[in-house]
Amino acid sequence: MAELESHGLPNKTVLRADGTSIYITNDLALTKHKFEKFKLKKAFWVVGNEQDLYFRQLFKIFEILGFKWAKECKHLSHGMVFLPSGKLKSREGKVVDADEIINEMEQLAAEEIRKREEELSEKEVAKRSRAIGLAAIKFHLLKVAVQKDLLFNPEESISFEGETGPYIQYTHARAKSILRKAKKYKKPASFEKLSSPEEQALAKLLTAYPAAVSKALEQLSPHVVCQFLIETAEAFNSFYHKQPVLKAEDKETMAQRLALVEATAHVLKNGLEMLDIEAIEKM
Repeated sequence: MAELESHGLPNKTVLRADGTSIYITNDLALTKHKFEKFKLKKAFWVVGNEQDLYFRQLFKIFEILGFKWAKECKHLSHGMVFLPSGKLKSREGKVVDADEIINEMEQLAAEEIRKREEELSEKEVAKRSRAIGLAAIKFHLLKVAVQKDLLFNPEESISFEGETGPYIQYTHARAKSILRKAKKYKKPASFEKLSSPEEQALAKLLTAYPAAVSKALEQLSPHVVCQFLIETAEAFNSFYHKQPVLKAEDKETMAQRLALVEATAHVLKNGLEMLDIEAIEKM
């Protein structure tokens, strides 16, 4: 039994009377092993907020035992994830099977793909639906601040419109399609032709990408990157619908707009990959 009341916490059993281990026994040994073997600078536990007290006790025990790295342990307290059928839990027996969710998302993605390209091979449909299905799940979970509870709605998350992973993928694919049609173009020396509100807004957003990444790191919250990607995709689509690229009034304007398209594709791809989401080139 770890005596923690003097530290303002309830006492905590660390080993059963019969000598068998429990969660905290394993965490004590494993954390020490990880810091020593892998020379960790920091360690994060991304676990539901129901375990807040447990991690406060665990980290206090590290400190009492005299481990220098005790202050480098952090519980990234995550809000609870709900499905229409119930709550997702990581440390209890009542768990919704992740494979079932992934399979469902892939099927929904395949249906959307077939609506758009009926002649696509089954192999290509499977490849794209896998990438889109996983994007839908990951982005939907990451776009909300980690501390907040969220409801995972499969139909909503797979939409190619709105604040979804597939929407960002679709916007990236649209940008790449424009670049493929343009083939090669001469890189512009300046961007004075990009004077419309849509062009200015998009260009300004793209320059803010490093700051968004830094903020996400500082706050330990990927939702900052997600929100940035949503804003960028919306700005790009507004630009795309109002300012012709391949049919611009002159070659210089076309080159400058193509450069803006290429920069957008690069930022969207980089942001998606940062979230472990594949930036596919054809939807």
